Amino acid sequence: MKKLLLLLTFIAQLSASFSQIPTYSFNASAGTYTPITGGTVLWSGTTAGSFDDNLSAAITIPAFLYNCVSYTSCKINTNGFVAFGAYTTSINYLPISGTVNAAGGLVVGFGKDLVNALAGSPEVRYQLVGSEFVVQYQDVRRSGTVGEQFSFQIRLNTTNNVIKYVYGPSTLGTNSTYPEIGLKGPNNVFATNVKNVTKACGTAGWLDVVAGTANNDKVCFSVGQTFPANGTTFTWSPPTVPTPAAITGVTAQCPGVTGQTYSVPTVAGATSYAWTLPTGWTITAGGTTNSITVTTGSAGQNGNISVTASSPCGTSAASTIAVTVGNDTPSTPGTITGSASQCPGTTGQTYSIASVTNATTYTWTVPTGWSITSGAGTNTITVTSGSAGQNGNITVTAGNACGTSAAASTASAVAFAATSSTSSIACAAAAKPTAAASVAAASVAAPA
Repeated sequence: MKKLLLLLTFIAQLSASFSQIPTYSFNASAGTYTPITGGTVLWSGTTAGSFDDNLSAAITIPAFLYNCVSYTSCKINTNGFVAFGAYTTSINYLPISGTVNAAGGLVVGFGKDLVNALAGSPEVRYQLVGSEFVVQYQDVRRSGTVGEQFSFQIRLNTTNNVIKYVYGPSTLGTNSTYPEIGLKGPNNVFATNVKNVTKACGTAGWLDVVAGTANNDKVCFSVGQTFPANGTTFTWSPPTVPTPAAITGVTAQCPGVTGQTYSVPTVAGATSYAWTLPTGWTITAGGTTNSITVTTGSAGQNGNISVTASSPCGTSAASTIAVTVGNDTPSTPGTITGSASQCPGTTGQTYSIASVTNATTYTWTVPTGWSITSGAGTNTITVTSGSAGQNGNITVTAGNACGTSAAASTASAVAFAATSSTSSIACAAAAKPTAAASVAAASVAAPA
């Protein structure tokens, strides 16, 4: 049993060490106090003792993330705070510095022994206004103070988990006990589980409050000058999960390629990642980690790859990279047109194929000794044939960024051999006019 108690104590201390309370940011600003009039009234009355040290039952609220834990209920105490998690104590005049704690912590807008004022319309009510759960303390006073009445609200935004304390009109009585204001986790250890503000008496307003330096720091609430102007707003913003850094990976892809990796550096505090891909793409590994393996979509299935990081404190904004999917590898070219038999050293000979769908370039090969004089990279080339006997094949492939087709080929392209009397006579005949043509030309040239 002793070992079990030690283990539980260690776990409790370990949990507290991960508290996010210190990382809430704070801002004081001039705003507007807008009373709520709907919802539910918990306590009311102008008679002394109409409400004093009251604690509500658990109230259902939309999911609200406090100290990186989601809560769907809370309790309201007349002493100026809202409690999350298990909490049963109604008397708590030092809700931040005291040792009476809620399992999930306290949100303290005006932590003091508060009771109903003896005039006005004293009440404590709550109402869901849009995305804000609003707890309103109207016309309350510090216990033992005569002629005092003031109002304030605790506003919990269930969309962005921001907490606001908005202070309304104040009529102060003489009292030298001041409120604790701030946030508290599951214990009162400063600053692991406490974030508060403080202000000494002597200057007007509350806009110049500063960060507390101990869990029992207070804010002066003094007749004459040191009290909040109507509409003064304290905003407590929860820690955010950092946006992942730039995604690395190939941006121009080919259709249906497997094993493609996209990744981001590890995000501090993140416990999981969520990726989205363009239509037609699929994740094959690593779906909730900072690195995924994918298979690309079909040609034209372009879009964005994006990733968010999540922790118990929420979800980051998305990091995004644009990707495209090019065309499929071209098909094999069709028949090559052009003379299959050539004379040696003949210039201006053309070979061509019909354009191949999706091809962006063409690669031709010619027999040894032949040369391409124009059109390399296109579907039509002009060549000079080789020497007699330099025979072979003319071939062509079609290509694009995604690959190269199989080759199309001519039958052998043969340069006439000089030792062949037949071929020699044929090439000679092609190179000069026939005897009949010479005679005819001479006849034309003879004088009449």
